[in-house]
Amino acid sequence: MRKGLLFDFDGLILDTETPEVRAWEWMFAQHNLEYPKEIWQSIVGRGPDQISEKPEDILVRMAELDDAPERLYKTFRARYFQILEKVARPGVEKL
Repeated sequence: MRKGLLFDFDGLILDTETPEVRAWEWMFAQHNLEYPKEIWQSIVGRGPDQISEKPEDILVRMAELDDAPERLYKTFRARYFQILEKVARPGVEKL
């Protein structure tokens, strides 16, 4: 008999949501804007094809930037990985 565990890696093993919010808050703050919580609520748990407007596109629009959203996203990802703690959630290692 085979035994195993199936994990949904989207935030189950590592807390990926908190660093994502913090990174977007930081990105918006760089332009003297507050990161609208409605943005997070509209994207959490969804794939890119299920999001009507990406946070980087919203930032470009709200801050009236000439910047390319792709460049902003790269900056966001760098900040995200600075914040991300690569420590498993409590109890995961015991499994």
